[in-house]
Amino acid sequence: MEVLIIGAGAGGLAAAQSLCGAGARVRVLEARDRIGGRLYTIRDPSFPIPVELGAEFVHGRPREIFEITRAAGLSVAEFSGRHRAVRDGRPSGNGERFAQIDEIFERMADPALPDQSFAEFLSWIDADEQAKAAARGYVEGFNAARADRISTRSLAYESQAQDAIDGDRSFRITEGYDRVAHWLWDQCDSRFATLHLNTIVTGIRWQRGRVEVETQSTGDLRGAPSAPSHFEGDLAIVTVPLGVLAAPEGALGAIQFTPPVPELKSALKRLEMGEAVRVTIRFRAAIANAHPILAEPGFIHSGDEGFPTWWTSLLARGSKQATALALTAWAGGPKAERLAALPDAGLAERAIDSLARILGLPREAVASQVLSWHLHNWSLDPFARGAYSYAGVGGLEARRKLAVPVESTLYFAGEATDTEGHAATVHGALASGRRAARQILETGAH
Repeated sequence: MEVLIIGAGAGGLAAAQSLCGAGARVRVLEARDRIGGRLYTIRDPSFPIPVELGAEFVHGRPREIFEITRAAGLSVAEFSGRHRAVRDGRPSGNGERFAQIDEIFERMADPALPDQSFAEFLSWIDADEQAKAAARGYVEGFNAARADRISTRSLAYESQAQDAIDGDRSFRITEGYDRVAHWLWDQCDSRFATLHLNTIVTGIRWQRGRVEVETQSTGDLRGAPSAPSHFEGDLAIVTVPLGVLAAPEGALGAIQFTPPVPELKSALKRLEMGEAVRVTIRFRAAIANAHPILAEPGFIHSGDEGFPTWWTSLLARGSKQATALALTAWAGGPKAERLAALPDAGLAERAIDSLARILGLPREAVASQVLSWHLHNWSLDPFARGAYSYAGVGGLEARRKLAVPVESTLYFAGEATDTEGHAATVHGALASGRRAARQILETGAH
């Protein structure tokens, strides 16, 4: 029995590890020149810590991640900073505003309400207009979603799931999030698993009990010698991001299924790929010493039209003075959609503009303190086509449909297929990969 796994992100690697552990033969096909997918950590010699260009936080205490960190001997540090609403460099009554947002979410969780978009829900509830605007901004930013599309039922379901794992707590993996991906692959016995990087899947021809995969190598795109272009297996687990599954025919990274998969087409009508843009900037320590709000670990929330949310990626101190400072800028949803088409340098410039406005400073006063910046534009990445998924109205059922095996031959995994309320998270992706592997192993065919 040979299983083809499309994608070497968290979901694909978790499936590979589970299958190899049970003695199944696995081939993992990955379009990039690295494993990890949207786990993407870089190590800049001038930067004192690993820089995350994709997922950064472990949200809550999910078993899927903490079991790996313990087994791999990785360090997990809690991010204990506060959430602060800021305007012109000063706190702006964040406690009251956050309490109002919590109240709106509690009302949304009423099971008697029909599933509707969050924008529709906000249009009829009786609440302070500024609180509504703040709640909308939070939903769009955190979920990388459009408020006029994201499902209130999915928001409530995911909120309850997060509460069950202490989801209000955030952690970082000190050695870098990509260590999770590498540990998973290291667990795959080389006798049973092979990895093919730079291998872009273009088509999957399938029938019950048989799968043929057509590929194109990234070398082909550069005119270099071709890698193998045809793989065969008994089953396939497709773990590519939702944005790739929804890519138009003929686009780079798009996969053509022959015959078409009705369950997939139906699910894509109810699920959305969210947009998010982040920039991590290393500053001279002087800016934190001059502006104490930057020297406090935590999150800064504003209504800025560029990058409204910032957090401390690194704060090192010597006595009472900051000696190093790194901040991450974040925009999600419609704000990210407006930014995503810019070149990388343009995104960094917009981030500097935003921080200057948030602090109430001249732009040059902030720009002069910048030492370096790092980002990866996931919206323009053909093998992601967005940040992470969210459910439109009716989308909870669509996730469940994607998680059902197709003719005991095609299996879908990845965060978009999580059905336990943890979609759009790394632990949701890990759980989905293990679920797909379990479905295969339970057939007894391996």
